[in-house]
Amino acid sequence: MKRSAQKGQAMVFGLLFFGVALVAMLLVYNHGILSRDRVQLENAADAAVYSQAKLFARNQNFIAYTNRAMVANELSVGQMVAMLSWSKRYKTIPSWVDSFPAYQIPIVPPSPRPTLADVLKLAYLPYIILGYGVEAVSKPLVGFYPTTVSYFNMALSMFQKAFAVATVESQIEGMIEVVEAHQNPSNADPDDDLYIPLLGYYFLTQNAALTYFGDTFSYENLYSQASSAMNSGGAAGGGAAEPSTTDEVVGSFLGGLNGPETMLVDTNPDRYKKKAGAADPPPNDDAKEAYKHFAAIVNDNRNDWLADRHFNLGPPAISSPEIPIFLGPLTIKFSLTLEVGSFNDGGTAYRYNPLRTSSTGDGIERYGWTSIDMTSLGFKLDIDLSVELCLWFPVVGTECFTIIDGTIPIHMGLPISGATEQLVAEDLDAMRAGPQWGFPGMQYLDMAPGMYGETFDLVHAVTYLWGNVRNIYGSIPADVAKNYAGPPSFFGLNDSFADSGTSHEFSIAVAKKLSDVPTTDSPDGLNLNGSSGTNLHRFQLDTTSASEGDAVATAYATVMWQEPDALMTVSSAETYFASPRDGEVASQFSPFWDARLREPSKITMMIASGDVDPFTLLSELNLSGGIMGVAEYVVDTAIGALADPAKERLLKTIKPPVKMFAEEVVDEVMDEVTGTAKDALMGELESYVP
Repeated sequence: MKRSAQKGQAMVFGLLFFGVALVAMLLVYNHGILSRDRVQLENAADAAVYSQAKLFARNQNFIAYTNRAMVANELSVGQMVAMLSWSKRYKTIPSWVDSFPAYQIPIVPPSPRPTLADVLKLAYLPYIILGYGVEAVSKPLVGFYPTTVSYFNMALSMFQKAFAVATVESQIEGMIEVVEAHQNPSNADPDDDLYIPLLGYYFLTQNAALTYFGDTFSYENLYSQASSAMNSGGAAGGGAAEPSTTDEVVGSFLGGLNGPETMLVDTNPDRYKKKAGAADPPPNDDAKEAYKHFAAIVNDNRNDWLADRHFNLGPPAISSPEIPIFLGPLTIKFSLTLEVGSFNDGGTAYRYNPLRTSSTGDGIERYGWTSIDMTSLGFKLDIDLSVELCLWFPVVGTECFTIIDGTIPIHMGLPISGATEQLVAEDLDAMRAGPQWGFPGMQYLDMAPGMYGETFDLVHAVTYLWGNVRNIYGSIPADVAKNYAGPPSFFGLNDSFADSGTSHEFSIAVAKKLSDVPTTDSPDGLNLNGSSGTNLHRFQLDTTSASEGDAVATAYATVMWQEPDALMTVSSAETYFASPRDGEVASQFSPFWDARLREPSKITMMIASGDVDPFTLLSELNLSGGIMGVAEYVVDTAIGALADPAKERLLKTIKPPVKMFAEEVVDEVMDEVTGTAKDALMGELESYVP
């Protein structure tokens, strides 16, 4: 009897142990399956978003290389302009000395000849001949070379825009291929399907909008929704260093606290022209800064010939030793440096006319090449003067005070010749008066010495003034060439991103239906609940409120994630400036951009969870069109905002007969990007959309 009872008890404990073990095995199995699929999902998302960022980094580096090519091309144009100005200065020596009254004095009066002018013309005869020879070569070059280079720079600009559109298309195609490559179907699990929901395509569209046309993004709607979400304890995301206030969260996401910052600034001048009926041109501060940066790089890379043509014809300078004079507590020290001869100075700069008015409707400055050269006969006497006062004080002893320590220039000269040359796109772009170029002695008045070397040294003061009489500063049409197509349009980096050295956030959403996760309750698994029809799926996105059964949240998840009950993840990446040179500031003129993963920002997690409604952030984007509608919108918007204007500007600028041949090439290139490639992408996407 006892033995029978003990057997019964053992059987109960055995069955209980078996049940516990079975449950434990099922739990371990489920946990292992979920962990495996979760890792698979996250790896797919990380790889897909990294591929997006990597493609964009390559786009940034392509922009940097083409921007550098534009700079080099502009500098070659500057060389031509400088040659013409330099040669014109020597060529016009006879007319200058014949017109200056002081040179008309006879050397041996009362005989009227020879005059000082005759002697000067004879002395400068080799330079006059050189001027004629160089002008004969440089003038034809200036007649066609700048036009050719301008066309080439515009073509580079068009290729930048076409490459940007192609990058967006490749990002869509690439993320699909990467996610598909992470699927691992097998005999035991044939339906191992990962998919990119509508939210993933929205994230790509959002990044493209913020990168190229941030003005289409609604700052007000984002700020309002983010503020509400944070006040109610909405989605949390990102790392420990994430910003905490609404201003910081939104500002960090958009690149600035005053609204969306367009990362890559398109400097196409047509984009900033005042529209008919508008009071002002479109906002253009970023484009202005981009052009200033471009001009600064061009001018910083001028060689000595362009930046400071300096040649003195005469004996070497004479310097005296320092001479001290002691007057009690006062010590005066001075030395003299004297240089006599013919001073030849000049410079060539890439700049704009500061007096051009806004009445033309231009939103941004129109840069061009300006060159000036002067020759004066005179002397430069520099007095290096130091005055020091030394006084004795009780306790502290003798203290000395410097009263004067500097150089007193006494530079005087008479004009031999002067010339200018300007290369502009329109008459209004040209400078017309001397003060627009600068004025003598400006470097001694705590002002910048200008952009033309020593041309405005005091030794050239009379030459500068006589140049106004000779009308050399742009008032004569012969001194202004208009065969320049205008400054190139290019992509510049917004200052906010130059400071941070990173791009806007790239994000992606990847999901997997729970019915495709072969856990014990799944039809692809043991299907333990198949007969009851009870859905025991427990895995949902931690930050979503769909699990609460809220109708709005469920509807949001159904639209943006395809279904409210799925294995979901969000990943983010960014490009960053990775220059090997310490201290180099990020720019689109340096090809050192790379990609890296990053934690999703709080805004990204709010959008993923439905705390921020993306339907309100891009007013022109109709998410109800589904994945196909979103993909078509981002490609068409990129084409319409970037590629088409660049193509239009190039073709309207090119003149016959070149235009006839250029149109065919340009149309072929653009049709490949905007037509063939787009159609292929949409066809592939249509077969992929779940």
